[in-house]
Amino acid sequence: MTAMVSESKIRCLESRKLLAGSRYRIASSRRLLNPAFAVSGGSSGDDLYKTVRDRLARGALFPAPQKVWAGQGTGRICIVCGVAITATEVEHEITDGPATVWTHSACHQIWQQESTSYELANVMDGTDYLAALRQIVRERFVTGTLFVLPNDKSWLGLGVSDICAVCNKPIFAAESSHEVTGLRRAHAHLVCYRAWLVESREERASAELHDDS
Repeated sequence: MTAMVSESKIRCLESRKLLAGSRYRIASSRRLLNPAFAVSGGSSGDDLYKTVRDRLARGALFPAPQKVWAGQGTGRICIVCGVAITATEVEHEITDGPATVWTHSACHQIWQQESTSYELANVMDGTDYLAALRQIVRERFVTGTLFVLPNDKSWLGLGVSDICAVCNKPIFAAESSHEVTGLRRAHAHLVCYRAWLVESREERASAELHDDS
């Protein structure tokens, strides 16, 4: 029964990631077709709200900091919708997060609103999600399909259109990701890396105790 529950949690986790990825692509496509969608408040804007909500819950997007720098668009990729910010649009630069990112003005408003709701909800969904990911990491350590991180060193940046080493799902160009170095080079989503790092620390500590004994 325990194995069945664990398998069900993993399947639910994978389904949530697929759903979030689909919403992200839908919102990005509609953003390309209609750049003013976030201002108009139509159904496309609703899609982006859901996408941001999902990404915050699964750790693929960090809560929006309050401090921003506004200026003319410079062609940077918006971390919220994944579309370039043109010279005719207002660009927000955020430097207070784990990485410097850029957003459209309207996308930043959505990000802030969802971030506020996310923080008020005590991120319970995110906690559950992390616990399920840690279970996946532990199981993959046992089967040998994921290596234990040799140290805590990594580089944080935007996605490089790579596959996450932990969940085997794409890391979108507008998402933040960790690049790990050491025995092998790999990339992971923010929350996936967090689960991987925690389990790797415990695995290394267990190995050290075994060696001492």
